[in-house]
Amino acid sequence: MEVAKVHQQMRPLLLTLGDYRNLTLNGIKRLSYLTLLFPSSFNEKLCEQLLQHLGKLLEASVAQGGKIDAELEKMAAIVSMFHQIPAASARWLHRLSKVVFQIELALQVEASSPFREPLLKFLLRYPSESVAMFLNDANIKEQQWSRYFEFVLKNKEGEPIREILQNSTARLIGNILSKLCKFNK
Repeated sequence: MEVAKVHQQMRPLLLTLGDYRNLTLNGIKRLSYLTLLFPSSFNEKLCEQLLQHLGKLLEASVAQGGKIDAELEKMAAIVSMFHQIPAASARWLHRLSKVVFQIELALQVEASSPFREPLLKFLLRYPSESVAMFLNDANIKEQQWSRYFEFVLKNKEGEPIREILQNSTARLIGNILSKLCKFNK
């Protein structure tokens, strides 16, 4: 297919990304299909816009005070796109995870979160970086991060991350020893 024709067809859909209020679940799914069909047509700007829309959808959900089912579906569909976009590099791991955890906390949906599986798919693209992110001193102290890391490790799809963690025993022991030394002082 000609790239120009593809971009011409995408343009109307991409214009709807300008304002989160124009987003529909159907439109997000169509965009998701386009990211699968033409992954190289999307860059980091799309990732940035998607994160901004997640924040705006969260604000709208909180303002609605409980009528959040439609917004949750939209947000979950947006999160699930990240693993499909080649431009979504490892540098997006922390930002996306942080936004997802903020949404779960604000909407009190952690236990039944529709974001767990889509976020996991993105984390699996970068297992080493994901383990490093979860073992980061700031993140490991946060209960929500720890609970999600436990979910990842117990998940049948989490094998690549479990392998990285198993091969990081020296690092884990070093972290534990440094914490013990600080604690004993």
